[in-house]
Amino acid sequence: MTFDNLKINLYHTEKEVTMFTPIKAWIGFFILYFGIGTILFFLAKTSGSVYVVSFSVVWAILLLVFIIWSWNVITHQHQWIIEFFGKYTGEPLHPGLKFIFPLFTTLRSNNYMGEQIMELYLDEKENDLMGGGVVDFKDASAPVEAKAFIQIKDSALATYEISNVFKGIEERLDSALRAFLANYTIDEAGSLKTYFKVGIILNGILVEKKEGQPVCYRDVNGEEVSLKPGNDSTIILSDGTEKKPAVLKEIEKWGVTVNTIVITDVILSNEIRTQRRKVLEEDQKAQAAKFTKQAIITASEGALQVAKNKADGEEYAFDQRGRGMRKQLKNVSKAGLSGKEASDHITKTKLYENIGDKAVILETSGTAVGQGAHIGAGAAAISSVVNNQNQTSPSGS
Repeated sequence: MTFDNLKINLYHTEKEVTMFTPIKAWIGFFILYFGIGTILFFLAKTSGSVYVVSFSVVWAILLLVFIIWSWNVITHQHQWIIEFFGKYTGEPLHPGLKFIFPLFTTLRSNNYMGEQIMELYLDEKENDLMGGGVVDFKDASAPVEAKAFIQIKDSALATYEISNVFKGIEERLDSALRAFLANYTIDEAGSLKTYFKVGIILNGILVEKKEGQPVCYRDVNGEEVSLKPGNDSTIILSDGTEKKPAVLKEIEKWGVTVNTIVITDVILSNEIRTQRRKVLEEDQKAQAAKFTKQAIITASEGALQVAKNKADGEEYAFDQRGRGMRKQLKNVSKAGLSGKEASDHITKTKLYENIGDKAVILETSGTAVGQGAHIGAGAAAISSVVNNQNQTSPSGS
């Protein structure tokens, strides 16, 4: 049954209207009033002019009191639903001055037609009439405060289709929002709540947001969906069809539309706050330990590189010294010395170089303190050169 059909079924047709509507009641009242007044006037006239004047004044005052009694002002953005003899009169009364027949007429509801704010998920202890409660998130349970921005579009439907339209809306949104938030952790709900639109929440669409990428909406089957441009209540499926939440359709049957749902706060208990603080502290300790470990590794790698560089430098120095000694050996060999003479000359030179005027006594047996490594490298180089010369020289010298 469509919204319009409900409206037609609800409103009374002319045949269904009670015998006395407020307008007919006013007509009947004036006929009765002036009829009785006329009869009483002629009766008073037979009694004398004084009775006529007195009757006329009293009768006029009674009429004035009745009119003032019926005087009502409906303020802007409001509509009244009135019943005469317990039956709806057929249409709401709009803002302005209204003379409502005071007898047998009841004000059924005074509806504000502008946007209204409805509190959702209030603390049970503070306001258990609103059906507040906790949400079971993926990581913990906590009460949630949220607000729904609603607007009455049809006063009659909001009055007669459900006994308490605001309680009904709150219960529907309560259930839908509770099920929706159960798909997220507390931190996820806090970071993504700006993307939770009416159509997303009431359709149970999952919201994904990765750093540096636009927000993504997916249905329960994992298919990507999108919001209809300019309409946060309708989503567009992957095949291009539009889908409106069943909860929203049900609420619209009551003559009300839900414009926005806003999650304002997640109330964390002291126990949850303590647990989250411990987790945060452990994470900080883990990060600090990781940083310290990395610093130690970096320092050890640096020391290893220094030692390696030093070893490479020493190896390079020994190699250069050997090359120098080989060059010296070639030079003295060219001077006419034999291989053994050239070797003795280079060895003695290395023994006494860089001593200067220091009182240092070195053994002449071929070894020297602080010069052993140099002599060893030089001797090896000299021997190599001498052997090469002996192999290439025809005379063997």
